[in-house]
Amino acid sequence: MDITISLADTDIAKLSEQQYEAYTSELRARVKEIYPESHLVITHYGDVTHSVVDGFHDNEQVQIIIHELQQDVALQGYWRK
Repeated sequence: MDITISLADTDIAKLSEQQYEAYTSELRARVKEIYPESHLVITHYGDVTHSVVDGFHDNEQVQIIIHELQQDVALQGYWRK
């Protein structure tokens, strides 16, 4: 069960290194709460934030959940406080 989240360069360009680390740490923790057995990779490149999932019973549903988690962490995460 593999999950790859690719963060858009434009989404993270204005973050300091400390903010980026806090953001990705929270995102990693949230994903691992739901999918603890998954192999998670967080990268950053490209113009669009997206995720790729493989090896789940319902890959499409997992991709939707991962997208919602990423949006929640990006917009309302604890790392912003």
